[in-house]
Amino acid sequence: MARVRKNSKNATANLKQLLNKRDAIRKEELIAAVEKSGRSYEEILAFLNTDSAKAE
Repeated sequence: MARVRKNSKNATANLKQLLNKRDAIRKEELIAAVEKSGRSYEEILAFLNTDSAKAE
């Protein structure tokens, strides 16, 4: 039983590390896309707000 708990804790720790890496990669990709777009943060937010308003 203790071995199962240890394996579960290890698997959980590994999953957390992988999720953190995924989030870091997504963040880097998003920042790169924003920089490549040449738009300001405010312009992007305005676009997203307009786009989501149309979806409703």
